[in-house]
Amino acid sequence: DLACDAVTKAFKSTEVIVLQYHAHIPGPDPMTIPDGEERHAFYLKKEDERFTPFLAVNGKAEANFGGALRAAKVKYQSLRENLEEQLEKPATAKLSLTASLKEGAISIKANVNDLEKPGEKVTLRFVVVEDKIRYAGSNGLRYHHAVVRAMPGGNKGFAMTKKSAEQSATIKLSEIQDAITKHLDDFTAKAQK
Repeated sequence: DLACDAVTKAFKSTEVIVLQYHAHIPGPDPMTIPDGEERHAFYLKKEDERFTPFLAVNGKAEANFGGALRAAKVKYQSLRENLEEQLEKPATAKLSLTASLKEGAISIKANVNDLEKPGEKVTLRFVVVEDKIRYAGSNGLRYHHAVVRAMPGGNKGFAMTKKSAEQSATIKLSEIQDAITKHLDDFTAKAQK
């Protein structure tokens, strides 16, 4: 967590985007959403082998990224080297994004151009992120940054089958809050059985 927080300060948001998907591991986590759990499951296929913290860079899982607080500096240095290497590679698409908040709804629009390898497995996903949440988690951290709160359009995203595409989605803030509350209520009810 601390290494990822440092990344947000070391790189511009136009270079590196940090997203934190929380999971109910090792216990209940109020920052968890169903789509986030599905993303976690996508990378860590076997349910009995899921763990946190877990890190993926540019869609590829990073092994052994967790650790004690004293390991944060080493983890950050390793992560920074990896990100710098990724940034040296040419972009495989051009992406422009706009988002607006009006009357309690977020409208998002993306334009994708010059996509190098379109296909059914190439997807565009929208995420709504809460910049900073104050919550004392089981790991002792009180602040959590870039926490994914919703995925308009769903976890699977939109297939990019052409070199150029336009995609949009709208979600109400009340829908986000209702979905989070329902998920936590359902998780609590299931845990109490």
